[in-house]
Amino acid sequence: MDKQTLTVPNTPTRTIPVYPGGLRKEDRPNSTDAAERQKRDGMAWRFMGLDDWTTVRIFETFGALGIPLDEPRFRELALRYRSIEELAQTWDENFSVEDLWSDFPFLGAQALWRRITPDIASPETIADVLQTCADLLDGIDRDPETIKTHLKVFTDYLTAFPESEIPEQYEAIQRSLLTDIVWICSTAISLFGDNDPEEAARINHIVQLASPPGGAILLGDMALITARQGNIEDARALLAEQLRREPDAPETYLTAAAFANHVGDYEGMVEHAVKALTLEKDPSYWNTIYTRLAKMFMAAGRQSDLDAVKGRIRIPREPLAPAAISHVPAQSTRVGRNDPCPCGSGKKYKKCHG
Repeated sequence: MDKQTLTVPNTPTRTIPVYPGGLRKEDRPNSTDAAERQKRDGMAWRFMGLDDWTTVRIFETFGALGIPLDEPRFRELALRYRSIEELAQTWDENFSVEDLWSDFPFLGAQALWRRITPDIASPETIADVLQTCADLLDGIDRDPETIKTHLKVFTDYLTAFPESEIPEQYEAIQRSLLTDIVWICSTAISLFGDNDPEEAARINHIVQLASPPGGAILLGDMALITARQGNIEDARALLAEQLRREPDAPETYLTAAAFANHVGDYEGMVEHAVKALTLEKDPSYWNTIYTRLAKMFMAAGRQSDLDAVKGRIRIPREPLAPAAISHVPAQSTRVGRNDPCPCGSGKKYKKCHG
C-alpha cells in the first residue's frame, strides 16, 4: 500500500507518514536506507529523540495522531496515571504493532512530563534521579551527601506506597533504568560504610522490601560493615540470610570469604573461595572472581592459602589467564563499573551489562 500522510494542524507544509498496511520490507528501521528515508520524511525523532522539538510541536503532532493535548490536559493525565509508561499505553490502541508512529506516545509523554510535570513523581522520573546517582558513583568525586540526597528521592518514593506495592514500583523503575538498582545501592552502601552505617542499613531495608533479583548481595555488604563495627554475631546472621536467599550465587561466597578473612578464619576463607570459584561457570567472570579473591589473600599475606585454593579448583574452559596480582588491598567483591564485562564482550561493565 502506498504511503499515506496526515497533515499536522496549523503547519500544512509538514506531514506525518503513516504505513497503514504495516511496514514494507524496505521500510523496516533496521535497514540503513530505510532509516535515511524515514529521516527525510520527518521521522528523525525515532533515532534522535524529541529533545530538539518544541512543546508546541509535540502537542500538534499528538493532535494529528488523534490525541488532543495541551498543558492542563497533560497535567490532569499525569496526576491520574503517575507513570509515563501507563499513560502512553492508554494511547497505544491508536497504532498497529508495526506502525512507525507507535513509539511516539511514549517518547512524547516522556518529553512533556519532564517539561510540564517534573513535580509529579513517576517511576521514569525516579529512574532519571537514580541514573544521575549511578553517574556520580561511577565518577571520581563521589560525594556521599550528594549521593545520599539522590537515593533518598528513590527510597521516599518507594516507601510512599504500601509494602505490598513496593516490588511492583521497584520493577517499574528498573524497566526505565539502564543501570541495575542493586548495583547502585550496593555501591552506595559500600561508600557509606563505616562512616554512615545507619544510612547504609536504611537503604538495605527498603531494597529488601522490594525483594529484587540479586538483592541478597546487600545483606553481604551490611554484614561486612556490621563486622567492622564489632557486631560479629549480627554479621553472621546477615550472612546466613544471604546464604539462605542465594545459596548458589558465587557472590555469596565472596562475601563469606571476606568475612572469614576479617575474623581470622583462614581455613573458612579457603573453603568459601573454592566454593565461589566452583559455582561460577562463565570463564570471563570466573577470572574476575579469581582476581578479586587473589587480591584478598595477598593483602592478608596468605599466599600459601591462595596456593591451596589453586590446588582445589578446576579452571573453566578458555578462561582469561589469571593476571599477576599486585599487593593491593581488595576493596570489593563485586564487578567494578570499569572492569571488563563478565559477559566477555570486551567492553567495560558500565558500557555493557552495568
